[in-house]
Amino acid sequence: MSLYLGSEEQALQLLHEYADEVRRAATPGTEVVVLPEKIARVSENAMPEVDTMFFSAAAATRSAIAVGLVRRTPSAAFNSSRLYSPDGKLEANYDKHHLLPGVEPEKPGHTRVAVEQPSGRWGLQICKDLDFPELSREYAGDGTSLLLVPGLGL
Repeated sequence: MSLYLGSEEQALQLLHEYADEVRRAATPGTEVVVLPEKIARVSENAMPEVDTMFFSAAAATRSAIAVGLVRRTPSAAFNSSRLYSPDGKLEANYDKHHLLPGVEPEKPGHTRVAVEQPSGRWGLQICKDLDFPELSREYAGDGTSLLLVPGLGL
Protein backbone atom coordinates (compact mmCIF):
# COMPACT_ATOMS: atom_id res chain seq x y z
CA MET A 1 0.00 0.00 0.00
CA SER A 2 1.44 3.35 -0.97
CA LEU A 3 -0.06 6.54 0.38
CA TYR A 4 2.59 8.64 -1.30
CA LEU A 5 1.98 9.15 -4.96
CA GLY A 6 4.27 11.56 -6.71
CA SER A 7 7.60 13.18 -6.11
CA GLU A 8 8.97 15.01 -3.10
CA GLU A 9 8.37 18.24 -5.03
CA GLN A 10 4.65 17.33 -5.20
CA ALA A 11 4.68 16.49 -1.47
CA LEU A 12 6.15 19.90 -0.70
CA GLN A 13 3.50 21.57 -2.85
CA LEU A 14 0.79 19.73 -0.89
CA LEU A 15 2.33 20.85 2.40
CA HIS A 16 2.36 24.45 1.11
CA GLU A 17 -1.36 24.09 0.36
CA TYR A 18 -2.00 22.87 3.91
CA ALA A 19 -0.02 25.81 5.35
CA ASP A 20 -2.01 28.23 3.19
CA GLU A 21 -5.28 26.61 4.31
CA VAL A 22 -4.27 26.99 7.97
CA ARG A 23 -3.75 30.71 7.33
CA ARG A 24 -7.22 30.93 5.78
CA ALA A 25 -9.09 28.78 8.32
CA ALA A 26 -7.50 29.72 11.66
CA THR A 27 -9.65 32.53 12.96
CA PRO A 28 -8.37 34.92 15.65
CA GLY A 29 -8.25 33.11 18.97
CA THR A 30 -7.52 29.67 17.47
CA GLU A 31 -5.07 28.13 19.90
CA VAL A 32 -4.03 25.05 17.95
CA VAL A 33 -4.61 23.41 14.57
CA VAL A 34 -4.04 19.65 14.21
CA LEU A 35 -3.45 18.44 10.67
CA PRO A 36 -3.77 14.78 9.58
CA GLU A 37 -1.17 12.06 9.95
CA LYS A 38 1.20 11.34 7.05
CA ILE A 39 0.26 14.34 4.91
CA ALA A 40 3.45 13.79 2.96
CA ARG A 41 6.72 11.89 2.94
CA VAL A 42 9.77 14.14 2.88
CA SER A 43 13.52 13.74 3.24
CA GLU A 44 15.56 15.34 6.00
CA ASN A 45 17.00 17.61 3.28
CA ALA A 46 13.51 19.02 2.68
CA MET A 47 12.67 19.54 6.37
CA PRO A 48 14.06 23.11 6.51
CA GLU A 49 11.59 24.10 3.78
CA VAL A 50 8.74 22.32 5.59
CA ASP A 51 9.69 23.96 8.87
CA THR A 52 9.86 27.41 7.25
CA MET A 53 6.38 27.12 5.73
CA PHE A 54 4.81 26.07 9.06
CA PHE A 55 6.90 28.56 11.10
CA SER A 56 5.36 31.22 8.89
CA ALA A 57 1.79 29.87 9.12
CA ALA A 58 2.01 29.53 12.92
CA ALA A 59 3.36 33.05 13.34
CA ALA A 60 0.81 34.54 10.90
CA THR A 61 -2.14 32.95 12.71
CA ARG A 62 -0.68 33.12 16.24
CA SER A 63 -1.76 29.46 16.52
CA ALA A 64 0.19 26.33 17.30
CA ILE A 65 0.15 23.80 14.44
CA ALA A 66 0.65 20.02 14.73
CA VAL A 67 1.69 18.57 11.36
CA GLY A 68 1.70 14.83 10.64
CA LEU A 69 4.26 13.66 8.10
CA VAL A 70 6.81 10.95 7.40
CA ARG A 71 10.41 12.11 7.84
CA ARG A 72 12.95 10.13 5.84
CA THR A 73 16.49 10.07 7.20
CA PRO A 74 19.43 8.27 5.57
CA SER A 75 18.98 5.32 7.94
CA ALA A 76 15.19 5.15 8.57
CA ALA A 77 11.82 6.82 8.19
CA PHE A 78 9.61 8.03 11.05
CA ASN A 79 5.89 8.75 11.24
CA SER A 80 6.18 12.12 12.98
CA SER A 81 4.07 14.88 14.43
CA ARG A 82 5.84 18.23 14.46
CA LEU A 83 4.47 20.99 16.66
CA TYR A 84 5.09 24.59 15.61
CA SER A 85 4.51 27.28 18.24
CA PRO A 86 2.49 30.48 17.72
CA ASP A 87 5.73 32.46 17.76
CA GLY A 88 6.93 30.58 14.67
CA LYS A 89 9.33 28.01 16.15
CA LEU A 90 9.55 24.22 16.10
CA GLU A 91 8.30 23.35 19.57
CA ALA A 92 8.59 19.55 19.39
CA ASN A 93 8.89 16.46 17.21
CA TYR A 94 7.18 13.22 18.22
CA ASP A 95 7.67 9.87 16.46
CA LYS A 96 4.75 7.43 16.53
CA HIS A 97 5.28 4.57 18.98
CA HIS A 98 2.72 2.01 17.77
CA LEU A 99 2.92 1.36 14.04
CA LEU A 100 0.47 -0.81 12.11
CA PRO A 101 2.25 -4.13 11.42
CA GLY A 102 2.58 -4.87 7.71
CA VAL A 103 1.32 -1.42 6.75
CA GLU A 104 3.74 1.05 8.31
CA PRO A 105 7.39 0.31 7.55
CA GLU A 106 8.64 3.30 9.56
CA LYS A 107 10.78 2.98 12.67
CA PRO A 108 8.86 3.44 15.95
CA GLY A 109 9.61 6.22 18.39
CA HIS A 110 10.07 5.59 22.12
CA THR A 111 9.92 9.03 23.70
CA ARG A 112 6.84 10.83 24.98
CA VAL A 113 6.77 14.51 24.09
CA ALA A 114 4.91 17.18 26.04
CA VAL A 115 5.18 20.97 25.99
CA GLU A 116 4.07 23.65 28.41
CA GLN A 117 1.53 26.08 27.02
CA PRO A 118 -0.41 28.94 28.63
CA SER A 119 -3.53 26.72 28.69
CA GLY A 120 -1.69 23.74 30.24
CA ARG A 121 0.58 20.87 29.30
CA TRP A 122 0.06 19.43 25.79
CA GLY A 123 1.23 15.97 24.72
CA LEU A 124 1.74 14.47 21.28
CA GLN A 125 0.63 11.08 20.01
CA ILE A 126 -0.34 9.75 16.60
CA CYS A 127 -3.45 7.74 15.67
CA LYS A 128 -2.78 4.08 16.64
CA ASP A 129 -0.97 5.21 19.79
CA LEU A 130 -4.42 5.85 21.30
CA ASP A 131 -5.14 2.10 21.16
CA PHE A 132 -2.50 1.63 23.87
CA PRO A 133 -3.94 3.23 27.04
CA GLU A 134 -0.71 2.97 29.04
CA LEU A 135 0.88 5.68 26.91
CA SER A 136 -2.04 8.06 27.54
CA ARG A 137 -1.98 7.20 31.25
CA GLU A 138 1.71 8.13 31.39
CA TYR A 139 0.91 11.51 29.86
CA ALA A 140 -1.92 12.00 32.38
CA GLY A 141 0.44 11.08 35.21
CA ASP A 142 2.77 13.83 34.03
CA GLY A 143 -0.05 16.39 34.20
CA THR A 144 -0.80 16.55 30.49
CA SER A 145 -4.22 18.14 29.97
CA LEU A 146 -4.50 17.93 26.16
CA LEU A 147 -3.30 15.38 23.60
CA LEU A 148 -2.74 16.53 20.02
CA VAL A 149 -3.25 13.45 17.86
CA PRO A 150 -2.94 13.59 14.07
CA GLY A 151 -4.80 10.64 12.55
CA LEU A 152 -5.27 9.01 9.19
CA GLY A 153 -8.83 7.97 8.45
CA LEU A 154 -8.43 4.87 6.30
